[in-house]
Amino acid sequence: MNFVKKDLAQMTNIELLQLADEKFNLELSPTLKKIELIDEILKTQEAIFGSDEDVDDPVFSRRYVNPILLEKDRVRVIFHETHDSQGHMEVKAGINGRCYSWKRNVEVDLPRALLRTMDNAKETRFIPSEDPSRVWNEKRQVPRYPYTVIADPAPEDPKKPEKKAA
Repeated sequence: MNFVKKDLAQMTNIELLQLADEKFNLELSPTLKKIELIDEILKTQEAIFGSDEDVDDPVFSRRYVNPILLEKDRVRVIFHETHDSQGHMEVKAGINGRCYSWKRNVEVDLPRALLRTMDNAKETRFIPSEDPSRVWNEKRQVPRYPYTVIADPAPEDPKKPEKKAA
């Protein structure tokens, strides 16, 4: 979502602080004035998503078409809780300078490229051995952030070989 000054001005300082924290991972001081909070949020948004000033036609500005946000490039998923100590906390990740944060056990639409990154996040788990002489027999690489795909408007064909740059 693209935030504009007019909409942010209607929010309270507490709402602005929450927005800054949740959407942009900004820890702003509660002593800042409202206009300073708004300026920080807008500056961060521009740093992440770029500016529309260079675009002649507003239909092609980031407010309307952003390649990473196109529906065909997004996948609806649910990230599951895990048994480890942080397995109930929000998942935070970034790709190409864009930061994302989402809750577990809630359906979210994420860019396909971000899911590929999450697929590469693995952790090593040791499986107990059935042989009494060995405490740990086998180690396995398991997904750090397990998820289920709910809807994929343009599924990738696993049999199709990836294109390689020459």
